[in-house]
Amino acid sequence: MSDSINGLGKPGGPLPSRPASAPASGNGPAPSTAAGGDSVNLTDTARQLQELTRVAASAESVDPERVAAVRQALADGQYAIDSRQVAERLLQFDN
Repeated sequence: MSDSINGLGKPGGPLPSRPASAPASGNGPAPSTAAGGDSVNLTDTARQLQELTRVAASAESVDPERVAAVRQALADGQYAIDSRQVAERLLQFDN
């Protein structure tokens, strides 16, 4: 199936492209060439996002020692809840 708009998609028709010197965004692309000659440009922002995603995925989200301490305090009846502190922190989410 081919696009009839401006001859795009037709055999021998023009290919939609952007010059290699024109980045997708203004964050300074870093070119990468695949074995087949195709290239991909990642912006600095995209590379930072990839790194942050990798770090977040490898981070431990639960502190098992803290969980054990809270469980023990609950079991012993020693866990005190400061309602004022809870309210203040809930209000921080609205800002």
